[in-house]
Amino acid sequence: MKIQILKTLVFAFTLFMGAAFYAQEMETITIEETDASISTEADDQTDIVSYLSNSDDHTTLAKAVQSADLVSTLSGEGPFTVFAPTNNAFKALPHGKLAKLLIPENKGKLGNVLKSHVIAGEVTAEDIMQAIEAGNGKAEFKTIGGESLTASIDGANVVLTDANGNTSKVSTTDVIATNGVIHVVDSVILPLKKGTYTN
Repeated sequence: MKIQILKTLVFAFTLFMGAAFYAQEMETITIEETDASISTEADDQTDIVSYLSNSDDHTTLAKAVQSADLVSTLSGEGPFTVFAPTNNAFKALPHGKLAKLLIPENKGKLGNVLKSHVIAGEVTAEDIMQAIEAGNGKAEFKTIGGESLTASIDGANVVLTDANGNTSKVSTTDVIATNGVIHVVDSVILPLKKGTYTN
């Protein structure tokens, strides 16, 4: 009888320790996954290009930056503010437009499109909101491509409007890099005259 009780106690202790170890393992995994998913800061040594190159949501943009020979510019001292379209934003372009922009002959036009997503200087989300408030609901920013982007508020979101009236919603703000800041947007900004950027 004593042997049976002892075996039962040993078995129960084993189950308890196993459950505690499993719970600890699950807690560690959950913390690591949460940290990775909510991170909005680049590594201390990561510039804008490096961040985009290592972001699963910006592989298309990273490829476009390389194709347009803008790597050295956007990995330079800066600082820059980049409105970064996601992969889904590029997929939403009319069929064939992206492929046409990526061919070598259109490198200059691709560069113009990408430069329309970049502002000289570091403009944080707070800076944008303050500019919108100061401008009575609208704030205009000049890109390094010479185009204008107008920022405004639509509900709970900041929306950018290009020269053609196309809009792009800012979905994530203030991803800090060593040479500037990145704001994620849900569509590709095309401020050039309609039809010219893919000729």
